[in-house]
Amino acid sequence: MKRCKYRRKPYKPVSYAKLRETRILSGISRKEAASMLFVTDRTWHNWESGKVQVPYAAYKLFRILTNFDLPGIAWRDWKLSGDAFIS
Repeated sequence: MKRCKYRRKPYKPVSYAKLRETRILSGISRKEAASMLFVTDRTWHNWESGKVQVPYAAYKLFRILTNFDLPGIAWRDWKLSGDAFIS
């Protein structure tokens, strides 16, 4: 039996409360948030209610799209506010 050369990266769990808090703070509806990530409203509802675990990639992408995070280590201390970068 051949061993796998590459290992899966560890999963970073995201609580449904963090996802809901991010959506509420950004001021968008659940339906708008679902359409941003190209998922159904039902999927978003299941994520926010805690029935289904939130994928880390979806959470991170949502934070980037709502200007709460910027991707990469180089942008770690920066935030995007409207048309300006804030450190």
